[in-house]
Amino acid sequence: MAGQLVVGGAERQLYLWLSHLDRTRFRPVVVTLHPEYGDYWEGPIESLDIPVLRVPRRRNRLWRLAQVVRLLHPFRPSLVHGWHLFASPYAGAAAGCCGPARA
Repeated sequence: MAGQLVVGGAERQLYLWLSHLDRTRFRPVVVTLHPEYGDYWEGPIESLDIPVLRVPRRRNRLWRLAQVVRLLHPFRPSLVHGWHLFASPYAGAAAGCCGPARA
C-alpha cells in the first residue's frame, strides 16, 4: 500500500522491488491512496501486470479504510505492507480485516 506513486526514491524502490519479485511465489497488488493525479509510477507498475487499486482521499478515514478492505478482499492477501508512513495504519487495519483466516 503506497501513499502515493509520484517520482521519488521510495516509489522507485517499490517499482524495482516489484519488478524483481518472484511472480511464481507472489501475486502482488498495489493500493495507492493518491489516485486523482495520475502519479508517475502507476503506469510502469501496471505494465508489470500488477493491479493498481486506487482509493480516493476522503475526510472520513473509516470510509477510506472500508474502501481499501473492499478492494483488497477478493485478493485474500497474506501480507499487507505500508510503503509510506501515512499508509501504514491503513495497511495494518486492512490486514486485520481481509487477511487469511487464523486458527
